[in-house]
Amino acid sequence: AGNVTFGYATEGLTRIFIAFDESQNHPQPAFEGLIGNQNLHAIDRADFLIIYYSAFEEAAEKLADHRRTNDNMIVVTADIDQIYNEFGGGKKEPTALRDFVRMLYTRDSNFQYLLLMGDASYDFRGIDQNIPYENFVPTFETLESLDPIEGFPSDDFFALLSPNEGEESLNGALDIGVGRIPCKTASEAEAVVNKIIHYDTSPACFGEWRQSIGFAADDQDIPVDKVHVIQSDGIAKIVDANHPEFNQQKIFFDAFSQESTPGGQRYPDANAAINDNINKGMLSLGYLGHGGPKGWAQERVLQINDVLSWNSYNNLPILITATCSFTGFDEPTFVSAGEHALLNPNGGVIALFTTVRAVYSSSNRRLTEEVFKKIFSRNDGRRLRLGDIVKESQNANSADTTRSNSRKFMLIGDPSLTIAMPEHKVVVDAFNEIAVDPDRLDTLGALDRAIIEGRIISAIDSSDLSNFDGEIFLTVYDKEAERRTLDNDGVGSTYAFDIRNSILYKGSASVTNGAFKIEFILPKDINFDYGKAKLSFYATDNATTDAGGYYDNFIVGGISDNLVNDNTGPDIQIFMDDRSFIFGDRTSRNPVMIVDLEDENGINLSSTSIGHDITAYLDDRSASPLILNEFFTPTIDQLGAGTVEYQFQNLELGIHNVYVKAWDILNNSNEVMTEFFVSEDDEGFVKNLINYPNPFNNLTTFAFEHDLNSSNIDVAISIYALNGVLVKTINEQKFSSGGKIDDIIWDGRDENRNLLPNGIYIYKIKLTTSEFNQQRESDFQKLVILN
Repeated sequence: AGNVTFGYATEGLTRIFIAFDESQNHPQPAFEGLIGNQNLHAIDRADFLIIYYSAFEEAAEKLADHRRTNDNMIVVTADIDQIYNEFGGGKKEPTALRDFVRMLYTRDSNFQYLLLMGDASYDFRGIDQNIPYENFVPTFETLESLDPIEGFPSDDFFALLSPNEGEESLNGALDIGVGRIPCKTASEAEAVVNKIIHYDTSPACFGEWRQSIGFAADDQDIPVDKVHVIQSDGIAKIVDANHPEFNQQKIFFDAFSQESTPGGQRYPDANAAINDNINKGMLSLGYLGHGGPKGWAQERVLQINDVLSWNSYNNLPILITATCSFTGFDEPTFVSAGEHALLNPNGGVIALFTTVRAVYSSSNRRLTEEVFKKIFSRNDGRRLRLGDIVKESQNANSADTTRSNSRKFMLIGDPSLTIAMPEHKVVVDAFNEIAVDPDRLDTLGALDRAIIEGRIISAIDSSDLSNFDGEIFLTVYDKEAERRTLDNDGVGSTYAFDIRNSILYKGSASVTNGAFKIEFILPKDINFDYGKAKLSFYATDNATTDAGGYYDNFIVGGISDNLVNDNTGPDIQIFMDDRSFIFGDRTSRNPVMIVDLEDENGINLSSTSIGHDITAYLDDRSASPLILNEFFTPTIDQLGAGTVEYQFQNLELGIHNVYVKAWDILNNSNEVMTEFFVSEDDEGFVKNLINYPNPFNNLTTFAFEHDLNSSNIDVAISIYALNGVLVKTINEQKFSSGGKIDDIIWDGRDENRNLLPNGIYIYKIKLTTSEFNQQRESDFQKLVILN
C-alpha cells in the first residue's frame, strides 16, 4: 500500500531520484546575512596560499607581506568563509577548501605551499554543545571516528590534488607542502607569526646552535622497546655520514639513571638534558618512542610544563616526533603538548613534523628517517623550505602513499619557512701553515699549538665570498667515545652507541674579505689514545648571513714535547644581569649570571679529566656544582678569553652567594665569589630612572632599571619644558641582556641642534619590545641645565 511507480527515459545516463511527501514538514532555508562581492575563481597565480579564519586576518596578512618582501614570493590569502561561499554553496566542509586549492594547483605549476591558519575540531558540525566550537579552518576527518588507529585528522587531503586523488582512502603522493598553525585566538596567531619573522630576519638568531642537532629515544620497558634507541641511533648515523658538519647530541633515556618516585619511575637527568639543550639552542630535535598528547615516555621525560618553560626566543628548534598523538590538534577540550610548543609566545619551537594519532613504530622510523635525509639537504645549494621537506619525505616511499599511518604525520608550522641551517660553507685551506691534503693526516698532542686558515664560500657555486666580513667560532671536539644504555628496567640487554661531546677548545676570530686565521692550544686533559678529532666552524656577519663547516682530517693523541711555563689560574669576574653589577646588587628571581674568563694559554673545557670544569655553586658548596662548560662563548681574536652566561630560575628572595671556579689548559685553577640580593619582581616596571650629572652643562647620561631582560628594546626619552612643550625626543635601540641600561647620552640640545636655555626640565622614558609585544613607561623625573 502506498507504493508509487513511475518511469523516466535515462538516455543511457545515471540519474538520481528523490521522493518526498509535500504534506510533511521539511527544513526551510533561513536568512544568514548578506554576502559581499568576491571572486576567488579569478585567482590564477600564487607560490604560497594562506587560508585563514576571519579573526586571524591581521596575522595572515602580516605573514603574507613578510614572504613577499623577504622571499620575493607571490602570496595569496583567502578567508575560509569566502571559500565556503564560493566552493561549498555556503556549507562548511573541507571539500570546499580542497576544491579551491585544486583549482589554483591546476592553474599554476609554481603553486607549492599551503598554510591553514586556525585550529580544527573533530566535531566540525558542532553537534556537541558542551565543547567549544573551534573548527576555524577544517581538517579532513576519516570515517572511522571511533577507531583508535583508523580514526584521525589529516591535512594531507588538501595536498592530494592529482587526478583520482582526494578520496576517503587518502592514497596518492602529495603535490604541495601543507602546514597548519592551530591557533584559537588572534593573539596566538600574532605570536606565531612574530616568531616566524624573528626566526627569518633577526641578527640575534645567528649562532652556533644552527649546527647543533639532537636525537632522543625512549627506554625499553619491555624487550621490543629496544627498537626505539636502535632506530634513533641508526638515523643519527645516517645524518652523520651525509652531513658531518652538524654536531650531534644523543639523549637516549636508558643511558641516564632512572629514579623511583611516588608517581612512578622518572629520568630527571634526561629531562634536564632535553630542556638544557633546547634552551641553549638546537636546529632540530628528533624523538622516537612512546608518548601522547601530554608528553613523551611512560616516565614522563617531557611534559607540557617543560614545553611551556622553553624561552629561547632567538634559537627556536624544529621538533620531529615519531610518537603517538603528540599534536592531536583537533581535540577542542585539550591543548596538546605539540600545540603548546608552537603557540608558546616566549619560545617553544618554530615548527613540528609530528603525529596526530596512534601510529606504528616501523612506519614512524621510515618517515622520520626520510625527514632527516631531506631536512639538511639542499636544492642547487639552497636550503629547503619545510613544505618541501614534508612533501618529499612522505612521497619517498611508495608504502607511505597508500597507508593511513603516514597521513597522521603532519607539519605544524609554516610550510614556506626555510630551515635556519647555515646559508654558506666554511672550508679549511691550511693546517699549521701547510696546505691541507686529503691524503695526509695531521697530528696534534696535548699542549700542541695549531694555526688554522680558511675561507667562506658560496653553497651554491663554491665561489669565494670576498665580501663576507664578520666573525668565526671554532669548537674543537675530541674523539668519539662509546656509551652504553643501562638496562634500567632489567629487560636483559643494553645498547652501545658512539657520541662526540668532549670539547677541547672554543675560540673565535675575525673574518675579513671572506678569509680567517685562528689558533689554539690543546689542553693537557685529553684522551691520550690516538684517533680522529673534529673542528667545527660557524661564521656570521651578524647582519644577514652565516656559514658553517667542519674539518676532521687530523688525529689527536699523546702529548707535545713543547713545555709551557704557567702556574697561574684564569682571571675571573662575576656579574649578575649586566656588567654594571657590583657586589650586593639587587636582581630578580631569574637573574643571568655573566662570568668573564681570561687566561694567556686558554680555558680548560675538556671533560676528559674529572673535576676540571668551569663550575658554579649557588649558596651550598656541599651540593653538586653547576657545570658551565657548554655555556662558554669565546672572545673574538683573543686566545684564552671568553664569557659564560647562565640564567638562574625561580630563586628564593634574599641574599645569595655564588662561587665560580675555572681551570686553564695546564690545570691551574682560580675561584671567585660574589653576592647578590633577590627581591620581589615588580610587574612591568621602569624604575630608578636618573640622569647624571644633574645639574649638567654639556653632557648627561640616562640610566634606569627595567624588567624586559634579554630582548631588543626601542628606548624613547621625551624631554619637556615646564610649560609642557616637548623639546627633545631621544630614540635609541638597545639589546639588554640584563635589567639595567646606563649608557644613553644627551648633549642638552633640542631637535634642531640648538642648546636649550638654562632651567628645569622634566622627562620620562618609554620602552617597547616588538619581540614580546610589550611596552613600559616611567614616571616623570626632573633635570637641570646650567650652561
